[in-house]
Amino acid sequence: MDRLVVLREGVVTHLMELAPGELSIGRDAANHLVLDHPSVSRNHARLASSGDSWTLSDLGSTNGILIDGKFVGAGQLAAGVIAQVGVFALQLVRIPGGPAQPLPAAPQPETSAPFKALEALYLLSGEFSTLLSIGDLLEKMIDCLVGIFRAERGFILLYHPRSGKLEPAIVRKMERSELSDTVSMTVAMHAATEKKPVLLDDLTATARFQGARSIERERIRSILAAPLVDGSDVLGVVYLDSQMKSRKFTAADLEILEVFCRHASSAVKNANEKDQLRRDLFRLQTLEHERELTEYGTDQIVGASSAMEEVRAQIRALGAEEVTTLILGESGTGKELVARAIHAASARREKPFVAVNCMALSPTLVESELFGHEKGAFSGAVDRRVGRFELADGGTLFLDEIGELSQDIQVKLLRVLQERQFERVGSAKSLEVDVRIVAATNADLQKQLAAGKFREDLFYRINVFTMRLPPLRERREDIPALAEHFIAHFDGRRHKGIRGLSHEAREALVNYDWPGNIRELRNVIERAFVLETSSEVTPSSLPAELARFRPASPRAQPAPSGGFAIGERDLGKAREAFERAFILQALTRHDLNVTAAALEMGLPRKSLYRKLELFGIDLARLQADQERQERDQILAALRRSGGNVTAAAADLGMPRPSLYRKMEAYRIDPRRCL
Repeated sequence: MDRLVVLREGVVTHLMELAPGELSIGRDAANHLVLDHPSVSRNHARLASSGDSWTLSDLGSTNGILIDGKFVGAGQLAAGVIAQVGVFALQLVRIPGGPAQPLPAAPQPETSAPFKALEALYLLSGEFSTLLSIGDLLEKMIDCLVGIFRAERGFILLYHPRSGKLEPAIVRKMERSELSDTVSMTVAMHAATEKKPVLLDDLTATARFQGARSIERERIRSILAAPLVDGSDVLGVVYLDSQMKSRKFTAADLEILEVFCRHASSAVKNANEKDQLRRDLFRLQTLEHERELTEYGTDQIVGASSAMEEVRAQIRALGAEEVTTLILGESGTGKELVARAIHAASARREKPFVAVNCMALSPTLVESELFGHEKGAFSGAVDRRVGRFELADGGTLFLDEIGELSQDIQVKLLRVLQERQFERVGSAKSLEVDVRIVAATNADLQKQLAAGKFREDLFYRINVFTMRLPPLRERREDIPALAEHFIAHFDGRRHKGIRGLSHEAREALVNYDWPGNIRELRNVIERAFVLETSSEVTPSSLPAELARFRPASPRAQPAPSGGFAIGERDLGKAREAFERAFILQALTRHDLNVTAAALEMGLPRKSLYRKLELFGIDLARLQADQERQERDQILAALRRSGGNVTAAAADLGMPRPSLYRKMEAYRIDPRRCL
């Protein structure tokens, strides 16, 4: 029994039974197959049978016919061959069955069970392109297949990317635990190995399975199984069975399922690739973040103090051992940098490193962020989302500010650490994950334990190995090296010819207590690049709170014969350099407002404009530098907060409405900062 399937843009428009004889095709209503579209001529083509074969002939149409992409006057239309008539694709499908009846004068509605099954499956295949994930696709497939074939049970096996083995991806009316060492699994594996569909229409009479316990226990009467094949690769297997004597699968059922699986294979492959692309996109974003860290010079740990040598030794030891690690340290001490270094030193270095700022996560969405969610799990869940644990599978998950997690999330996190299993929000299916946890906090977890804000069992689970990162004030000897490191970085970007620190600036940096630690130091050096006019960072370009830490009586510098121990040997040039720096500082304090700066300095505004011209101070360039610096600082804060505007505003010491205004002005989308 042959069927003709007509599709337009992948959607089935016609499905009809073919019988010996001729079938006229065209736009005219008198044709057997009416294709109503301007691309089709009134009498376009004829499909005629000759024995078991069919020939499609052009009837002098305007646009002709194509068979397998080539224009022909006539050609054979065999199973698997695609013909083109205008915008329509024609495909022949051969189904075992009884003798065909003579072709009626015009096509009549078909009501046979095989026809209905084939029609339903083709309509289902037309929906494949609208499904966004492999999970949605498999749900749709198995539910429709069980219904169409009136099966009692069913499952779909797919190759697991990590184990390389066929594993149940979705099941219906049976438990995953029931599948091992059963006839069901044996038949499915046979279909995969042989790359051929399997029909067992009476298992009780099949010698191979007579007496099998699973047959008797499950009362299986009939089985259908077909592989999902892409080229020479087996992607998986579709399995259906029936326990009713009245519903034994037939050869026609097998043929229909095989035809369907040929179409479904490409959909499964595409959906798998889409899911992989989502994971790859996140990993590329992670790599981009790492590139930016490298660009800012924070991809390496700077400092030769004994405290930092101990940190490096601990990183090497942790790289060789798979232990959960807790990093303690104040804000800005480089906890994420150390976590990345641990990951890079470990055997997981080629796998993802995923960082999560727990403080930046919305309390209502933290579970979804960590574990993912299913489509429709809650209002706004328009698609399945993969959580951070899945994205980090095989690699390292860095949980920064872990002390900010709520009690209920702590319980779920504890279970993942103990059992390596979790469920997406809105799903009862347990997912396995292989992730190394590195946690960090600047809070006193012992106090949180005593106050009942942090679970004791979770604390001991994450506190297998504890690292303490010293604040910058405890390793002052590293401050000059860090400052020089940032100077080299910013000069590489801005090319201002600044090569180092003056003695006074160095003393000021070393004597300051740095409550913001390395992050604050970096921001101070970046600010200095806006103001500094000499070849080295001087106190005049440092914030006032730092400049006062320089020595009251600087150590005398040896003066060369006939000269001075200052940057300029000429008094007039020294006066000009001082005046220029003085004007720049005033302008900076007043956000480059010339009127306000002139008023503070006791100068007429016109006089200040003349001095700006005299000293070559370009307000437009200063404004651009200031905006670029501010934009960079906002972007960095948003990255640190995982795109959370409230947390970023707190980090910047800025009211949230002000940050929103600046983000709008700089066209910053916080979602692109993840």
